[in-house]
Amino acid sequence: MTAAPGMTSEQAKQDHLRLQNDLAQLSTNSQHVMVPNSGHQIYFYEPAIVTRSISAVAKVAQTHSRLNPIE
Repeated sequence: MTAAPGMTSEQAKQDHLRLQNDLAQLSTNSQHVMVPNSGHQIYFYEPAIVTRSISAVAKVAQTHSRLNPIE
């Protein structure tokens, strides 16, 4: 994430989070999962959450159901 001119790093962080939340809102059946200490390559740092998330999406696509919170 890059701060715009005149923006503090905290403001850039909050702006990034807002944009991610906006992205998640594009679907009516989505989850915005925050994984602490994962870095950009979440699949490398926390592969279990990636696997659970993909499995959950595949299941709801097959059953035409709602996405439950992913832990």
